[in-house]
Amino acid sequence: MHVNSRGKNTPLPPTLENYAAAKRLPVEFLESLDLTTVHIQGRPAVKMPYFDSDGAEIGARLRIALEGKKRFKWRTGTRVQPYGLWRLDRSWGSVILCEGESDAQTFWFHGVQALGVPGAANWQAEWAQYVEGLTVYVWQEPDQGGETFRARVGASCPDCRIITPPKGEGCKDISECHLAGLDVPELVEKCRREARPWREIVAEKQSLEAAAAKEAAGELLNAPDILERFAASCREHGLVGEDRTAKLLFLSGVSRLLDRPVSCVVKGTSSSGTPSPWRPSSPTSRPRRTTRSLPCRSAPWPTPTSR
Repeated sequence: MHVNSRGKNTPLPPTLENYAAAKRLPVEFLESLDLTTVHIQGRPAVKMPYFDSDGAEIGARLRIALEGKKRFKWRTGTRVQPYGLWRLDRSWGSVILCEGESDAQTFWFHGVQALGVPGAANWQAEWAQYVEGLTVYVWQEPDQGGETFRARVGASCPDCRIITPPKGEGCKDISECHLAGLDVPELVEKCRREARPWREIVAEKQSLEAAAAKEAAGELLNAPDILERFAASCREHGLVGEDRTAKLLFLSGVSRLLDRPVSCVVKGTSSSGTPSPWRPSSPTSRPRRTTRSLPCRSAPWPTPTSR
C-alpha cells in the first residue's frame, strides 16, 4: 500500500519491481524466470510464463493485483500445468509441491526443487506423471485449501509425504517464512525429516472418523433390525404407507460408503404434487383470485361463480 496525494492508502500497482519488493526476491532473479511487466488495457500486470518440460511456453498467468482475492488472471489459451516443469531435475531425487507461483519462486531462490500448483483445488491426477520416480513432498497450508490440496495430490500420489508449516512461527507458506527471515534451507530439511506419509495420515483420519461414528451410533449397532427401526422413525414423523420405499432409500443412501454406490429414482403419481389454483381461506369465504403462468395464456384466471 502507498499513500496517494489525497492522503489515502491505495494498492501498489502490480509491476515486476513492486512484486519483487513484496516477495523480497531480487528483480534479476525473477527476470531470469522470464517474469515481466505487461499492460492490459493500460493497466500493469506481472506476466508469469508457464513452460513445459521441453522449455516451450504453453501459457501465462497474470498477476493483476498484489493484494486481495482477485489477484490472478489466465492468459487466453493457456494450458494449465504445474509451474516449473522446465526446471525439474530428476537427479535431485525429490520435489516439493506447493500452492502458487510465488512459493515455487521462493523455493528456487533458496536452491530447493519445487513445483507450483496454481490453486489448491487445481491439481489434476494426470500430473502425477511429472513427479513419477521422485520422492514427493506436499506443503500443506493450515487452512481448508491445504486440506483440499493434500487430498487431491495424495489421491494420485499415495506415496507422497506431507509437510506442515513450522509451529510457533506464524507462517503458513514458504514465502511467509522467507519474509520472516527464517533460514529456509535449514527449515526445509527439518520439515522433510518430520514429514508424515500421506497413507498414515489418511489411516489415522479414518480411524478417528470410525470411532466418532461408532459413538454416535450408540445402541443402534446392536439393534436386531435397523431397517425396521428406520421405518418406525419415518412413521413417527408422519410418513404413511411407504415403509418399503423408505427402506430402499435408506439402503441406497448407505451404499455411498461402497465402491459402487446405488442410484435410485423416485417417481410419484402423476399430478400428485400439483396444487389446486383455488385455495379459499375458509369453507365459506369467496375463493381468492390467483394468477398462473401458462404457455398459451398470460391473463389472470377468471373468478369462479361457485365452487
